[in-house]
Amino acid sequence: MKSISLLPPEIRLQRQARVRRAKNIKLGGMLFLALLIIYTGVGLSTLYARSRVVSLHNQRALLEMEMAGFREYIAMENRINKLEGLVKKATDNSPDWVSMLVSINRNIPPGVWLTDFRGVSGSGSKKNEPGKRGSAASAKTSDSKETSGQTAKPSGVQGEVVIRGLTSDHSALAEWLDKINKSGLSDARLQSAGRETGGETPLINFEITAGIQSQPPPAKAEGGGGQ
Repeated sequence: MKSISLLPPEIRLQRQARVRRAKNIKLGGMLFLALLIIYTGVGLSTLYARSRVVSLHNQRALLEMEMAGFREYIAMENRINKLEGLVKKATDNSPDWVSMLVSINRNIPPGVWLTDFRGVSGSGSKKNEPGKRGSAASAKTSDSKETSGQTAKPSGVQGEVVIRGLTSDHSALAEWLDKINKSGLSDARLQSAGRETGGETPLINFEITAGIQSQPPPAKAEGGGGQ
């Protein structure tokens, strides 16, 4: 059946307007609710992010406070590393003085006594020996000729040693001089020798110079001790 409204047109238009207004209100409410949900989610996310940032800042401040206690040890480690580098740089080209002294002392024959031992690493070692000229002035003529014949160091020499001492036997001194050339040293020479007065047994005051080899041959040192 078809319904026929007997209401005036003005009332029908008012009803239709109320229905449209109610629909618009519902749509506006739904849209507002959706915007409110979105805004609430964004706000909560922002608050969470801010709380994380604050937490990270607090952790960083705590770590910096803990690291402040280790700065002294870090600085100490840096100083130690620097000193180790300096020591390594200084000792890389230095001779093995301990092994050299042990080898020389092992080969000293009876009747020979050491009074002085000086060693200089590097090339300009002769400049650091002011007492050599004075002792050479009192040397014998044959030893002075031998000294004047020495001009330059052999190649592969790291430095020079000066050995002074006393002996009562020329042959023992000559034998020991030969052993010195086989104990990590090279071009060992008797620079001066003179008699020392006093005492029942006459003693000879001697001075020996030798170059320090870059790589001393240990096998020859053992062979020299058997002579």
